Amino acid sequence: MRQGKARYIGFSEWSPQQIQAALNLANVERFVSSHPNIPCSGAEPEAQVFPLCAANGISQIVWSPLAQGVLTGKYQPGQAPPPLPLVLFKEFGNNTLNFELLVWTAEPNKQFLLKSDLYYIIYEVLQQREIEIPLAQLDLHLRSGKLELTPEMQLALIQMVERLSNQESDIDSSNPIEKGTEGIDA
Repeated sequence: MRQGKARYIGFSEWSPQQIQAALNLANVERFVSSHPNIPCSGAEPEAQVFPLCAANGISQIVWSPLAQGVLTGKYQPGQAPPPLPLVLFKEFGNNTLNFELLVWTAEPNKQFLLKSDLYYIIYEVLQQREIEIPLAQLDLHLRSGKLELTPEMQLALIQMVERLSNQESDIDSSNPIEKGTEGIDA
């Protein structure tokens, strides 16, 4: 505070003994706020903490006044709150580390929007930190009508298409399901 980096100081969830010990210290900055947790369970700081703070000019800052949503009716009695988001490492991919993000929502009909929003936020955070995500290039799309192919390029493309066609026919010939019968129930 003397260097101007903080204007005021406070404490959170201190016992009356901790507060009194801090008040007894000489030549230190005085606390101006208390941030007590007031649980619904009955263990309440009002009886000792509030009078001690009031007598020493320490104000109270509310900590979860609605008990993290319990008092709003967000959760039914006896019902546990939804689990926190979870990130799981799934596997090593081709030049990738694959993770799965599990997030719980009360609106499952909006899961695709939620998923899209989360992916976009994750992408933005990675961009801000200058972390590049290499995207796998599986398809080649030529969109320019002005692209002139040399005879060598044309030959290379024809050979590539033939190789791919041969690979597909090799796969089809090793398939025990006869052609034309896929999806037909016997």
